[in-house]
Amino acid sequence: MWVLIGIAMAGCLYEPCFSYITRTYKNNSKNAIVFITLQAGFASSVSYSVSTILSDAIGWDNTLHLFSLTLIFVTAPLFWYGSPETNRQVPDQETGEATHDIQSLTVTPFLDTVIPLIKNPVFWLIFITFAAFAATQGMFVSQIFPLLQSKGITDSTAVILASLIGPMQVLARFILFLAEYFSSRDIPATKIATLCLIAFAGTSVLLLFGDEKLLMVLIFVTIQGGMYGLVSIVRPVLTSDSLGTRNFGVIFSLTSMGFVWGFAAAPAIAGWIAEIWNYDAVLITTTFVSILGLISLSFSKRFQKMDVKSGI
Repeated sequence: MWVLIGIAMAGCLYEPCFSYITRTYKNNSKNAIVFITLQAGFASSVSYSVSTILSDAIGWDNTLHLFSLTLIFVTAPLFWYGSPETNRQVPDQETGEATHDIQSLTVTPFLDTVIPLIKNPVFWLIFITFAAFAATQGMFVSQIFPLLQSKGITDSTAVILASLIGPMQVLARFILFLAEYFSSRDIPATKIATLCLIAFAGTSVLLLFGDEKLLMVLIFVTIQGGMYGLVSIVRPVLTSDSLGTRNFGVIFSLTSMGFVWGFAAAPAIAGWIAEIWNYDAVLITTTFVSILGLISLSFSKRFQKMDVKSGI
């Protein structure tokens, strides 16, 4: 049962959603992704309250059945209705007219996509960047309570601070949306990714010297949550900017393996480091992992520029 649940989740979370959005909107996908992540951020906050209320009223099992029926008879039909073939006609940036991207619908053999991809150094550099994103945040999230307690924060205060991570994700996405809307400019994904990695490294150093300093801990949690909220947007956009939108589902799934593996390994690595040394060592590790991500991101852009100059 759990295997089937895992397979179902893999087919309906951010990765397949963003693959579909990018395939549909191509280089105009960023605004749609920002809007979706805004809704998803609010939905995750609301779902806890709704689940609690319904569980108290009709029991947890009936609540689960109700959610399942809603997904089957409401969510799935709405998605089917909202994404017919005609919805793949997107406005052309130059003419403003709807065009149908025939090339994007052409089926390419799997290996014909994968083999050139794994030979491309940009792919591996993006892979490492995503792994750095996930490893850094995975270490923080999995160790957030003992990490804050090691800095002299009480249990009750640590719970309050940890609960800010979710709202900060939504707030950061909303700020990005407003910044692009009022400036009428599209902020490049590379700049956002660079900002996130610098913030991850900087807040790690900040907390390293934040013993019993509530303000510094608050800044740490606020920035960490906000930057991680932007990572969800950056990943698909950075992938399409760096590796193109053709066969994007395959490409994004492969680059996302770095993110998945990084997030999976992070809790064990952080726990092992804390057990052998201490939580300051965990913060030092996250600092260097973030710097590694920055270096990898920087080299990926250099390789892209070299490809452009050489006409590849």
